[in-house]
Amino acid sequence: MRFSFVVIAGLLLGFSLAACASDGPDSSPMPDGIKVEVDQSRYQQSGRTLFVSIQNGTDQQITISDFTLSSPRFDDVDWSGDDVLEAGQKTDIDFTMPRGRCGSDLDASIAVTYQVDGGRPQISTTTVDDLYDHALYFADRDCAQLTFEEAAKVEIGQPQVSGADVRRC
Repeated sequence: MRFSFVVIAGLLLGFSLAACASDGPDSSPMPDGIKVEVDQSRYQQSGRTLFVSIQNGTDQQITISDFTLSSPRFDDVDWSGDDVLEAGQKTDIDFTMPRGRCGSDLDASIAVTYQVDGGRPQISTTTVDDLYDHALYFADRDCAQLTFEEAAKVEIGQPQVSGADVRRC
């Protein structure tokens, strides 16, 4: 009798944990027709504002709920919201470019959480095109600034006067 109770309790606990684990988004490849790019508009070029452009080239409605833009050249950029894209539409989501680090290529990727036609949330990770190398430019410029700051450190000690008696002046 006690053994049956333990087995039943274990099964119930296992089913409960499995149900909790399925609450998150399903991992899946990015649907064909979804294109993701990073760009900067002309009016944004006086600052560090860029945007992630997401083009819905499918024949279904896509609802974007969040993304994480990642690169070894800068800290992750996280966005959360609710952006509904009908078939054929695109959206541009602004973000402030974080300070970049030294390195070679941008190698940016983005993990996007979305729903297709109101279905279960899905998460897909894909590479990101830096359309005109704006993000790479910021990372390279920040790298140059960091390198210059390290190379150009000058320490000035206490001033000293040598030679003539300065009290006569």
